[in-house]
Amino acid sequence: CVCVCVCVCVCAVFSVPVEIMYVILTQGQTATLKCTFTTISSTPYLFWYKQEVNSYPKFILTRSRSSADNSPEFVKDRFDAELKDSSVPLMIQDLHVCDSAVYYCALSEVVCK
Repeated sequence: CVCVCVCVCVCAVFSVPVEIMYVILTQGQTATLKCTFTTISSTPYLFWYKQEVNSYPKFILTRSRSSADNSPEFVKDRFDAELKDSSVPLMIQDLHVCDSAVYYCALSEVVCK
């Protein structure tokens, strides 16, 4: 049995509350990592990043109302997220040991006045 440890840190970029969650799963399982936010923007952009030990954060994906883009390293077959009204949970399917990391969610707002 191989365990996969996933830690989620939600960054406070604009109005994403900081929430730390530890998830311990076994290889092959699916992880769903929560990210909730509040915004006044009608066009929010949400981002997920992965940071391994002694490394910099790597861009996984971004979601907006009109687009869904993944980094080539993180294919949609395994890494996916659906932007809902106030959340954008990250799903990692078929977990591997190399998925052990800290995951960050960030929000970018486009506000026109």
